[in-house]
Amino acid sequence: NAILWILSSGAAWRDLPLVEEKRADWTAPVWGALVSLGVYLGGAAVLAWVVYAGVTEDGGAVLAVLGLLAAFLGGVRGQGKSGGLPNALASAGLFALVLAAAGLACWRELAWRGQGGMTLLCILAGGLLAALLRGRKKKKRRFR
Repeated sequence: NAILWILSSGAAWRDLPLVEEKRADWTAPVWGALVSLGVYLGGAAVLAWVVYAGVTEDGGAVLAVLGLLAAFLGGVRGQGKSGGLPNALASAGLFALVLAAAGLACWRELAWRGQGGMTLLCILAGGLLAALLRGRKKKKRRFR
């Protein structure tokens, strides 16, 4: 719309109305889950390359720590401007749900008591950690 307005009116760039669009509150956890998924898949690809190169033989615990890190980064991004525990946990929950759905779609049985359960618990812990570490903004205090 802004480009059409500039082209139709012949106005200069300095006359462009810069109105910041407000996003809905539900989009922040979705973006956080997408960030988590990107970090996790990128880390899993690097881990697969490391295992293929023969540097290590097993990367099960590394995947759990990678899930915690990805959920933490997604939780920080997923808090948005409103912040808080619900958005960070919603981001981590969506991320865990996507991984659980992918696991159920690809394998007949998942080891919930083994590596799969540990990874999901680390993901939820990463979301909780993001919410607790970010905290609330401090209000300025007046000194009398």
